[in-house]
Amino acid sequence: MSYSLATPVPAVEVAGLTPAQQAWLDAVAHGNTTAGDFPQLSAVQAASLASSASSMAKEQARCCMPFGQSVNTKWQTGSNQTIPEEYEDVGDSAAWTGHVLAAAALEYNVTKSASTLEFISKTLDMYDFTTQCSGKVGFIVRFAGPSNNMAYRNYYHGSNHAWPCVAPWGNQTWLGSLSKDMYYGFAFGMSTTWVFVDDAATRAKVSMLVQRVVSLLAKDSFFINSPKPHIPIVPDPLFIAVFMRLGLSINETACVLA
Repeated sequence: MSYSLATPVPAVEVAGLTPAQQAWLDAVAHGNTTAGDFPQLSAVQAASLASSASSMAKEQARCCMPFGQSVNTKWQTGSNQTIPEEYEDVGDSAAWTGHVLAAAALEYNVTKSASTLEFISKTLDMYDFTTQCSGKVGFIVRFAGPSNNMAYRNYYHGSNHAWPCVAPWGNQTWLGSLSKDMYYGFAFGMSTTWVFVDDAATRAKVSMLVQRVVSLLAKDSFFINSPKPHIPIVPDPLFIAVFMRLGLSINETACVLA
């Protein structure tokens, strides 16, 4: 037997799942809630996951975050993803943007990256705009962007739920039509940022935005009321509990709940 075959060869550490990790995922996927903790990631796996997440975040920002809000993008043929033809799934933008904000908050908690903190700040500024631009301060619109942007216009043109923003944003158009989804997305993004981002300026913005939204909901008995003609969304107990808890957790003394 040759020396090379007789000598133990160290296992090469790879970025993919180990058999134990795959087994854990399979168990959970089939409803086994007693599978225990997920087997710990190795350094190589963690580095690979971080690299993939960073690449995906950059692509998300480049392709799917026009005007700081999450959408799907349909590209013009032959443009090599450089010229948007139409934005899609825009009606769920406020909800998915909250998920993007939450992901950024978790990233910042680990990395303390200045660029991630800047992204969080800009996203909060976007919510500052979208909770005012309809003219009813505290009402969360689905999306708002430049009226003359062709990719956005191709989406909202002909809709009976698109209206011009109030001054000083008269060149912008906001989308209505009511849903709890955009509110839940907002709550998820704000609560995650509050818990995992320790920057004082960021927390002040979160506090202000939550105060604004929850106070209006409380004023309207937690019904979601559009400033434009639309049947209000009737709150259920879970919706009321989420926003009462959000308001009390972030700003107990100032939040208006009655």
